[in-house]
Amino acid sequence: MLVTMRIRSGSFDRQGSQKRGTAPWRVPDHYVALKILAAVVVGFVALLSLGNPLRLLVTGIGALVIAALALRDVVAPVRLSADPEGITVVTGFATTRRISWDEVERIRVDHRRRFGTRSRLVEVDLGTTLYLFSEMELGAPVEEVVATLLALAAGHHSREMRAVVADDEQGDVVERGLPGESERRCQ
Repeated sequence: MLVTMRIRSGSFDRQGSQKRGTAPWRVPDHYVALKILAAVVVGFVALLSLGNPLRLLVTGIGALVIAALALRDVVAPVRLSADPEGITVVTGFATTRRISWDEVERIRVDHRRRFGTRSRLVEVDLGTTLYLFSEMELGAPVEEVVATLLALAAGHHSREMRAVVADDEQGDVVERGLPGESERRCQ
């Protein structure tokens, strides 16, 4: 989907068009629309609650929080972008940080099973800082994002950088390194 918006991140030029050799991942437009709709609905419920101060307070705060999350998606829709020199991530509300490949220690898919659900996040580990991105934030399967990041990092990083990209059929985690390296099973 092509959106004509000016994005101020490391992988876009001044006109907002994507530079060659970059891979941006952005919040899908339908998630933004759902957040805006939810903020409007909860705000409407808050207006209907003018006679009940507690309900007004709770629904008013809820509407403001949802609206703030939607605003972040509008202001900083590209949460992660990568190019041959490094990656750009969104930190805080809408600030971007440029990170060279030399600063990245590990990229992996973080798998969690909790309370009967399963979550998967892209984990970018800088050693002292950890960035986590969900599939909803990136608009793409996390395994594809990690594979693309590894391919871009291949020429700029030491061989120690590895990524967990998938569970195998037995439920074991398979760890894959940079292109050309073999896979190994993790316990």
